[in-house]
Amino acid sequence: AAEPAFAAVLSQFVYNKPVSKAKWLCLPVIIGGVILASVKELDFAVSALVSACIANLFAAFKGNENKKLMETEGLKDRMGSVGNQFALTTILGFFMSLPFVFLREGNKLGEFVTLFKTNPVISSNLIASGLWFYGYNELATMTLKKTGAVTQSVANT
Repeated sequence: AAEPAFAAVLSQFVYNKPVSKAKWLCLPVIIGGVILASVKELDFAVSALVSACIANLFAAFKGNENKKLMETEGLKDRMGSVGNQFALTTILGFFMSLPFVFLREGNKLGEFVTLFKTNPVISSNLIASGLWFYGYNELATMTLKKTGAVTQSVANT
């Protein structure tokens, strides 16, 4: 729920993109609504909360960086479309995360490959969820072109 707040703070103070007063006033309502919807779930781990905040912060950076990239002169001519921009940032993000994946989970890679090859439920679910996630995020990036980072973060929430 904090992604819109992170996006607004980053837009305003890091990227020097002013956020309207109306958006600032809507943020507590949106975040409060998510908190109210989640209030039943009082059993949570602090590590999960910290991890979620870090993920929200990086999602806000991603939105602001993508918007900044879209506004770069001549980029559309070089990349062709927002979909291509999303594909390139996704591929770069994948390769940048590989060292961390191998460092953290590398010892389980053989077990994963075996499960992927032998269990059709795991392989089909992994492929389907990856395609849906990619499609959803490409649509979110296309939405970002028409709106701003804060609006896109609110829609993402």
